[in-house]
Amino acid sequence: MITLLILTQITRDEFMDFKRQVEVQFAEIRDEIKEFKTEMRAQIQALNQRIDDLITYLWIFMGFITILIGFGLWDRRTYLKPVEEKKADKELVIKLEQKIENLEDENKRLNLKLK
Repeated sequence: MITLLILTQITRDEFMDFKRQVEVQFAEIRDEIKEFKTEMRAQIQALNQRIDDLITYLWIFMGFITILIGFGLWDRRTYLKPVEEKKADKELVIKLEQKIENLEDENKRLNLKLK
């Protein structure tokens, strides 16, 4: 019964004023939420840009590493090629020396047979 008396004591104009105040507060809250969403979108875009930059730098780094590995392999191959050629030349010289020794031995045997 008391609540009915209190409710009846509020006039229509007072209720409309209260309703406007509530609507203004809700509008302020909506504006704050919109601002917050805008700030969050800006931060997310900035973060995405940083991630994209990081990925770009990662690809550049990987390319640089690949170039270094390729250069190392190329350099090793070109460095070892003369060494392998010298080794092949030495092996050829050794074979030739062995053949010359074999020919000398055969020559000595032939000379002994001819005598």
